[in-house]
Amino acid sequence: MWSDTAQGYRSDEQLRESLLQTSYTCRVPSQARTWVGPLALAAAFLLPILATVALYLPGGLLMPARLVTLLLAGIAVVQFLFHREPLPKGVCIAVGTVCVVFVACGVVGALRFPGVSSVEVATVFFLLLGLAASLVLSDRLRFIGALIAGWEVSAALAAVVAIWEIVTARHLPLSVGTRSFEGVEDWNEITSFFDNPNLYAYHCVVALLLLPMAWGLLGSSRLRWVLPVQGLLLTGLLLRSHGQMAFMAFGLGVVWWCLRSRWGRVALLGGFVTVAGTMALRLPPGWNLYRFVEVALDGLQWEDKSTYIRAHLVQTGWWISERTGFLGAGPGGFERMALDEANPHRSTGFSNAHWGMIEVLVNYGAPTLVVLLAALAAGVVWSVRSARRLRIGGDSAGAAVMFGAGVLAVTLPVVSMSHSTWLVQPLTSVHLMILVAAFTVGGRRLGKLEESGSDD
Repeated sequence: MWSDTAQGYRSDEQLRESLLQTSYTCRVPSQARTWVGPLALAAAFLLPILATVALYLPGGLLMPARLVTLLLAGIAVVQFLFHREPLPKGVCIAVGTVCVVFVACGVVGALRFPGVSSVEVATVFFLLLGLAASLVLSDRLRFIGALIAGWEVSAALAAVVAIWEIVTARHLPLSVGTRSFEGVEDWNEITSFFDNPNLYAYHCVVALLLLPMAWGLLGSSRLRWVLPVQGLLLTGLLLRSHGQMAFMAFGLGVVWWCLRSRWGRVALLGGFVTVAGTMALRLPPGWNLYRFVEVALDGLQWEDKSTYIRAHLVQTGWWISERTGFLGAGPGGFERMALDEANPHRSTGFSNAHWGMIEVLVNYGAPTLVVLLAALAAGVVWSVRSARRLRIGGDSAGAAVMFGAGVLAVTLPVVSMSHSTWLVQPLTSVHLMILVAAFTVGGRRLGKLEESGSDD
């Protein structure tokens, strides 16, 4: 289903050599040749689905999604030992540095401030393990294709549940369900397989951001025409979830994708003129956007509004960081210290950061946040340059993956605001695995394209 055709090579001989080098099985012992590749792809496809329905599966340390992560890690060890294809240096340095700093600052914070969250320790361990596995296994397009396919299938399944919620006003057992919302009784919030509409919005927006990448991977397959239908459906459900931060991330992703092409830039300019004109005439959609911003800013003055709460949580995060010398309070540090009586910003009564970047800053320190943001920024710049070179070289699938990696990187800080907690969610691990896989496979294809050019 997913295209793995190398289009940027200058001869059939080079193409055959490259395909042999990128095979999962070329150097794996004969007894493992029949299962290493297919098992990795099956596990990659299954992982996003298990993360989506994790609330309704057995929990604990070895929940199903983590067992699959362990399986992928084991396959990655086999892959690394018997198939030593060079990894992109930049991606290795970025991922390795982020992982090392995460662990180091987490350990320092745990030693300085007792009461570490064992849940977050386990979550971050499996998250970092998943990143390492994704780095090793992403030697061809099919691996990231399997991850994306799994996420899109899970989005389709979740959409069925969401539509059922809208039609029937009923919910799955662990959903927040029907509740009063800003004075409106019997407000029917859609949560799908999740307990919270914000987490469902997170799931929707990542699925939407992955659709252009999936379009490029499918090539000429007829299955690609399912993607626009899915995009329209998920956009409607995203709006219906009222996930404001998720929708902002979606808008940012659309803008970034539009900047990729000349026609996209023309469409973006037309959209800007339309919004500005309708805003001046007090007509939708421009006036709606104006009112949204106005209400958000007005919410800073009211204690029961989302904007006010989020602003105070940011202030709480900064207050905790100052107390820790910006070196981190250890896993779960925000929840432990947010309601401290000495905190002048605790009036909201919330103990979750509601922003992934603040979670990282408070729990793992300023060094970890700086390294993470620097890695994302470098990835964005690299993706733009590399996608253009791959496209010129004829590798349209590789170009789509590399540019899509940049989209995921540029939207990550905003997406992480979609839910009250970010680091401890199973979806976060899969989301970051896809990001690493995209940069890795894109970097590998760029390297092979450059090698084929130098040979000529």
